[in-house]
Amino acid sequence: EISMRHSSTDYYYEEEDEDGKPIVPKEEEKQKRSHPLEMLLARLPNAFNREVIDGVAEQFCYLNTKPNRRRLIQFLLSVSRSQQELLPYYSRLTATLNQYMKDIGGEVVRQLTGEFYRLLKKKDQYKIESKTKNVRFLSELIKFQVTSPTLIFRCLQSCVLCYSVH
Repeated sequence: EISMRHSSTDYYYEEEDEDGKPIVPKEEEKQKRSHPLEMLLARLPNAFNREVIDGVAEQFCYLNTKPNRRRLIQFLLSVSRSQQELLPYYSRLTATLNQYMKDIGGEVVRQLTGEFYRLLKKKDQYKIESKTKNVRFLSELIKFQVTSPTLIFRCLQSCVLCYSVH
């Protein structure tokens, strides 16, 4: 039995659990958790300076959960190939968060490396911007010491061994 009071746009649930805490339905609970994260992620494409990126990193620390980290990683990796000017800032964010949340940097590098080898295997001339974005993102992560420089040399070696048009 749930009785609700409607006050402007908020619903208050009067059903309580054993500890006296109100029980919130799961769908609404997910929306409350993801809403601040969505607002934070919406700021990222317009973050063109260090201060904003550092502020986003600080705010993300308050929203730090495993699903939110996965969502952030997917957002960082989904940067458009035509917006390569964001890559240094996204790398800075990754490096800042990687100091305290080691799985963020490792997962970003793992997915970028996997994408690199998939793009290398396809040998598609039309994906040159995607290839450039991928290598540039990896290079920025090396610059911020998220991964070791040997990674880019292994990628370069793979390019030399599989030499083709692209």
